[in-house]
Amino acid sequence: MKAQAFNATVLFYPNKNPKLRLFALWYFCILMIIWNVLGHTVLGFEQSWATPVVGVGTAILVQMFLDWVDALARNRELRFTGGVGNFLNFLPTAIIPGFACAMLLYANERLWPVVFAVVLSIGSKVLLRAPVGNGHYQHIFNPSNFGVAATLVLFPSVGFAPPYHFTENLSGFGDWLLPGIVLFTGVIILCSQPLSSVAKASGSMRVST
Repeated sequence: MKAQAFNATVLFYPNKNPKLRLFALWYFCILMIIWNVLGHTVLGFEQSWATPVVGVGTAILVQMFLDWVDALARNRELRFTGGVGNFLNFLPTAIIPGFACAMLLYANERLWPVVFAVVLSIGSKVLLRAPVGNGHYQHIFNPSNFGVAATLVLFPSVGFAPPYHFTENLSGFGDWLLPGIVLFTGVIILCSQPLSSVAKASGSMRVST
């Protein structure tokens, strides 16, 4: 009898509510999709369209493979099986670092640095974990930041995406509007929950890390 799959990240959300986790993941995932599409069509992202496609594709494939390996090792169910809903809800945690690595790294026309960063990002969630109680483990690094930082350190020829390309094609009021939208979309998710619940969850995260 295989154990049921469990996402330890749920333990750090208010009332350990899995719906809040899914809301946060899908909210951020949708923002990343919109941000990348606008970046390549309007804002002035200088990477090719192949970069985010390869980044997200690699992230999904690597995460499915590592989940299969982890499920075999722990004799548990796969997180992406059991229905269309489970498969779809499995995707945001791969799509987010896939887009993030593709957006934040600049390697000219090379795609392998993005693939490398994505593999590190997804791999860190499985390989670099700490116990959080009741036999559950949680990754200890922000996956995207880990992959991006490691790639920048290991490969000097790879650079951080130039800051100007986020607003290269904007001017005037647009230079003020875009930061305002970014700030608003970040604050709104905090306002969607009572401050007491957010503070409680934040305190739990500090203790756990």
